Amino acid sequence: MKFLSVFIFLGFLLASELCAGYGTSDTGTTGSVFLKLAPGARPAAMGEAYAPLADDVYSVYFNPAGLNYISEGEISFMHSFWFQGINYSYLAYARPSDFARGSLGAAVTYLNYGSISRITDAGERKGDFTPYDLAVALSYARTLYGVDTGLTLKYIHQKIYDKQGSALAVDFGLRGRMLDDKLDLGFSFANLGSEMELDKNSHKLPFLMRLGAGYHLTENLSGAVQMNIPNDNDAGIHIGSEYTFGVISGVPVSVRAGYKTNSALDGLSEFSFGFGVSRDNIIFDYAASPYGKLGLAHRISLSFKGF
Repeated sequence: MKFLSVFIFLGFLLASELCAGYGTSDTGTTGSVFLKLAPGARPAAMGEAYAPLADDVYSVYFNPAGLNYISEGEISFMHSFWFQGINYSYLAYARPSDFARGSLGAAVTYLNYGSISRITDAGERKGDFTPYDLAVALSYARTLYGVDTGLTLKYIHQKIYDKQGSALAVDFGLRGRMLDDKLDLGFSFANLGSEMELDKNSHKLPFLMRLGAGYHLTENLSGAVQMNIPNDNDAGIHIGSEYTFGVISGVPVSVRAGYKTNSALDGLSEFSFGFGVSRDNIIFDYAASPYGKLGLAHRISLSFKGF
C-alpha cells in the first residue's frame, strides 16, 4: 500500500502539471466527443465521481482496476435518452478468470444520431443518412504488489454519411483500499492513443485523467470526491454520494446524488440524481442529469450477476 500512496502523490504532481498545461483555450481541439459521455446510471447519478469506487462492469469505462472487485460474472446494458432523436447505448460484461489470474471485461459503446436528411447545395433532398459512433473495449485487471491495476484497449470508429475513420486508444487505472477498507483511492486515465482520421482530417482524442478518493462512512453510506483533468478544458471537481436502505419487504434501494463543476450549461446542469433497486442478482438503476434548456437526460441500466 505504500506503493499506492507514492503513486497517488505522483498523480497529484502530474495533475498540477496538466492543470497548468490545459485550459479553456483548448476547448474544441479534440474530437470523438462521444467518448466523454459516461455510461451507467449509477455512476451518472453520483456525478461521475466513480474512479475510486468502481466495482462493477462500468469499471471498464471509469477505472479498469475496479474489475478486481467483481466476484462473479456480471453483464449490464444501459440506454440513455438524449435530445433530438439521439440514442446512446452501452453493453458491458466482466468476470473473474482463474486462467488469466485476474478479471476480464468487454464493452461496446454505440451512439446513434438518428436519421438526417442530406441536402445538396441547390437545396434538394437526396435521401437520409444516420451518423454513428462506436467504441469496442477489452479490459484486463489484476492485483499486483497489493495494488489493484487495470488496462483497457479500445477500438474507436466514426461514420458520417460516406466518410469514416478509426483510432486506437488505451485506458489505465489503479485502485486501493486503506483504513480498514473505509478509504478508497483511485486513479485512471482514458483515451491515450492515435488521432482520429476522418475525411483526410485528423483530431486528437479527448484524453482524460481522473484522481479521486471515496470514503465509506457506514456500511450503507458512501461518498467520493474526484478531480477530472481533460486535455481540452479546465480541470473539474466531481462529488457523489450513495445511501442504501431496505424497503418493500427488505428489497435494497439506493438513492444517489452528484455534483460536478465546469458545466457549460445553465440551470441545474451541475447536479444529478437517481436511484437503484436490486433483487437477488438483478439490479435496476436510473439517473437524471439536467442539461439546462435542453431538458433532462435519462439513463437506465439493467444488470445481471451470478453467471
